[in-house]
Amino acid sequence: MAGSLRQRPDRGADAWELRVYLGRDAAGKVRHRSVLFRGTKRSAQRELTRLTAEQDRAPAVVPEDAARAWGPATTINDAIEAWQANGWDDLSPSTARRYEGV
Repeated sequence: MAGSLRQRPDRGADAWELRVYLGRDAAGKVRHRSVLFRGTKRSAQRELTRLTAEQDRAPAVVPEDAARAWGPATTINDAIEAWQANGWDDLSPSTARRYEGV
């Protein structure tokens, strides 16, 4: 999911925390943008949709060491290696082993 919404009663009755997934930084850590929004839940959902669309138009930068030239010559093995290098850190060990087996 690209974004999440949660109510923040500690910040007031009409306070919402909006989080948008930005991608991974140069160190490979997952990054989010958090915004405190005040208003109704419906307004917060609209703002989250707007923030998510804004992020989709200007996607997060891929870390330089993981940058690859994708094209017609890219093999499935290249794609799997890139996925493994960029996304498997967040998986549980058993899921990573299962993916390796496949």
